[in-house]
Amino acid sequence: MRNLIFAFLVLLALVFVFLNRGEVQGIAETLQRSDWRFILLGFGLQAIWTFNHAAIFLAIYKSLNLRETIERMYLMVLGANFVNVVAPSVGVGGLALFISQGRRNGDPAARVTVAGALVVFFDYISLLFVLALGLIVLFRRNNLDLTEIAASSVLLILAIIFGVFFVDRYNPLPP
Repeated sequence: MRNLIFAFLVLLALVFVFLNRGEVQGIAETLQRSDWRFILLGFGLQAIWTFNHAAIFLAIYKSLNLRETIERMYLMVLGANFVNVVAPSVGVGGLALFISQGRRNGDPAARVTVAGALVVFFDYISLLFVLALGLIVLFRRNNLDLTEIAASSVLLILAIIFGVFFVDRYNPLPP
């Protein structure tokens, strides 16, 4: 049954490429005119980012006494990123991959979910740091407008709401 689903997906991909061959030709022409060093640099930076994300997951897994290796975590992060791109779900759709892998390892699903929520929480915190640095630069250059302040305020409010929700619901630390 699994092979039949895989064959059907491959057939759908081939039909998609055939129906959009004009786009494929445009992409091929763009790649032919491009500088291969920048393409390799992009692939390298993406691999480093993915490894960093896997290391963050692994560190949180270790702190929650969950068993996993960096190699498997790297593959799971790649799969989770694919799921998050294909099925837009605010970046948490790939968490199902981690939960199913945790069940196969015998890890509690709640603990794996907490690990995923912690990663999202730390992503928000790092976004706030980058946002603060950007606002400081804009302020020092006297280039800070109401639109930047409004957008930053919305992001700050969302991060605070998520942080309060996370701390109240999924606090992994004992009281």
